Amino acid sequence: MPDNNVTVIRMKEFGEILGTRGLGERVRDQIVSSLHSSDARIVLDFEGVQVMTQSFGDELFRKLAAQINQEDVARVRARGMSEDVLAVLRYSVSKKEPVTPKP
Repeated sequence: MPDNNVTVIRMKEFGEILGTRGLGERVRDQIVSSLHSSDARIVLDFEGVQVMTQSFGDELFRKLAAQINQEDVARVRARGMSEDVLAVLRYSVSKKEPVTPKP
């Protein structure tokens, strides 16, 4: 039986190349808004995304993890990542510099 309590964000709608901090911030804001407006799980579908830069990955993933609580982090999943995109994600979340959360 399918889980209807899922919001899918198709990352390819933002482009096959996810490259700027501004775009990463826009996607992060959309995720945070979805988390706050419902109890749905969020799935980031990377099918068709060819490239994700470190700037985009940092702005989206590292800052998202600093901005939301652990319960909300557990509600966000990614799927359909190429090995290259996955490597950028792993690097982004492994960085140790402090993040000043957005108010």
